[in-house]
Amino acid sequence: MVIFLAAALGPFAGGLFADLVGIRASFGVTAALLAGSGLMVLFGVGEAKPVREASDEEDGDEPLHLKRRLAPVLAALFVTHLAITGVVPAVPGFLASLVGETARVAGLAGQIIGVAALAAALGSLVGGRLAARFGARRVVIVALVLAGLAFLPQAGVGSVAELWVLRILSSFFLGIVIPVVNLAVRSSVPSARQGAAFGLSASVTSAALGIGPLGGGLLAARFGFEAPFLVPGLLLLGAGAALAALAVAQRKPRYGKIFRLILAHLVSR
Repeated sequence: MVIFLAAALGPFAGGLFADLVGIRASFGVTAALLAGSGLMVLFGVGEAKPVREASDEEDGDEPLHLKRRLAPVLAALFVTHLAITGVVPAVPGFLASLVGETARVAGLAGQIIGVAALAAALGSLVGGRLAARFGARRVVIVALVLAGLAFLPQAGVGSVAELWVLRILSSFFLGIVIPVVNLAVRSSVPSARQGAAFGLSASVTSAALGIGPLGGGLLAARFGFEAPFLVPGLLLLGAGAALAALAVAQRKPRYGKIFRLILAHLVSR
C-alpha cells in the first residue's frame, strides 16, 4: 500500500515540478530525498540479528524444489511488474501524439502515472479480501485476464480521457495481483524457507523493473508508442491462460498429462 502511494505521489509531483522549474532540478530533489531516506534508515532503524534454528538444516535439493513450487506465482509477479513499468517510457510520447503538442506533457504524464498508482493501491487493498473469499489462484487468474483486456484497447484510444479510464482499470487489476501473489508465496513454503522465497520474489521483481522500461522503450522506438501497450496486454492474457491451464492440470491428472505432452511437443519443435 505504501509503495503504491509513493509511486502515485512521485510521478505526479515530479511531472509538475519538471513543468515549473525544469527537468534538471528534479534530479537534485530526487537525490536529496534518497539521501534523506538513507540517513533515516541508518540512524532510525534497529536490526535484530536472526537466530538460526536447528531445524533449518540446509537441503541441497531444497532450493530447486522451492523454485519449482513458486514458479507459477513468480511468473505472474514478473509479468505484472513488467506490464506496470513497460508502458512508462511510452506514456509521454503517446500523450504528445494525442494532444498534438508537447507543452505540459510531463505534468499530464505524471498525473496519469500517479493516478494509476493510486488505483493500484486501491486494488491491493481489495485483493487480500478477494483472496480470502475466493482463493488466491482464482483471484490472480481473473485479475491478470481483466488487466490484459484493459491494456489492449489503450493502444487505440483517441483521447486522453479514454487513456485515463483504461489506465485506471488496468492498474486496479494489476494492484490486486501483487499482494495476492505475495500471500501465495508465503503460504506455499514453510516458515523456515520464507526468507529464501521472498528473496526469489524480490529478484523476480527487480528483474521485471529493469526489463520493463528497457523493453518498453525499445518497442516504442521500433514499432511506435502503441506497442508498449499491446505487448504487456498479450503477456497478461497469456499468463492468465497459462495459470488457468495449470490449475486444471493439477486438479484433473488426465488433463495434466495431455497438457504436459502438448508442452513437451512445443518445446521439442
